Amino acid sequence: MLLHAEFVPADEDVAVVGSSNTDIRSFALDHGVHLMVVDPGFRTGRQDVVQSYHEDSHELDPNSWPARPRHQEYLDNVARLTSALQ
Repeated sequence: MLLHAEFVPADEDVAVVGSSNTDIRSFALDHGVHLMVVDPGFRTGRQDVVQSYHEDSHELDPNSWPARPRHQEYLDNVARLTSALQ
């Protein structure tokens, strides 16, 4: 699973959530939007989701990555090539 989320906990009360990546290209071309939320409950709720993703994930080992099964390498490459269409 891949988590693609624009969520930034700014402090204990404030979080920023949005649809655009935080780079110049995205701001200029993609017309995404961000929302600053001042609500400790909202921030804590999003942080709990992020923590659950961390608990369910595993670290990729750069030494074992090239040894992954050929079918997985094929699927990874197809996903990368078609990412603009997704």
